[in-house]
Amino acid sequence: MREGLAVVGLGRVGRALARAACHAGWRVVLFDRDEHAVDRMLREGFAASTDERVLRTVGTVVVCAAVPRTGARALDLDAVRNAAEAVSRCLRPGVLVVLEAIVCARIAEEVVRPILERSGLAAGSDFRLAWSLRWVEPGGRLPKAVTGLTPRCGAAAVSFYGTLPWTVRQAEPGGCALGGEAGGCTAGGGRGFVPRQRGPQGS
Repeated sequence: MREGLAVVGLGRVGRALARAACHAGWRVVLFDRDEHAVDRMLREGFAASTDERVLRTVGTVVVCAAVPRTGARALDLDAVRNAAEAVSRCLRPGVLVVLEAIVCARIAEEVVRPILERSGLAAGSDFRLAWSLRWVEPGGRLPKAVTGLTPRCGAAAVSFYGTLPWTVRQAEPGGCALGGEAGGCTAGGGRGFVPRQRGPQGS
């Protein structure tokens, strides 16, 4: 049995990750505020809870919160913020925290990181922060692209995903898991983020 893994957010991506990790020998605990989502996974035999304190029992946390669009371009980050706040209250030194999202580089650095550091721990030194492009189809054939705040953070994420039956590709530290440059999205109006558009010359 591998060390403990917590999956935060029990949508399609979170459920797929939980099942893959369980089959790979991880001790998996699941957290979601949605009682129906928790009940569904309990019926499958998983350890699932609406109590965030289960996050204190693991060494790896993967946040699979949904990032819906609020308009033509803006992204609603409420679920990501709420998940990060729960993780922050339970964060311990040495833990690896991974954000899975369709757009994630600046979300991880500018939204998730400050919330996690409210714990009094510093990202990159006291705990490891990484992000991974969330597949549209979980477990698809495309490589699982991951990166981290620092090379050590990225290596920790690659090591974790390498235990699962997926092909893993590491992007540059601090960059976008899509393989683009850091800063691939920018803050939008209100509570959302807006993907940054490149000009004709890629600027």
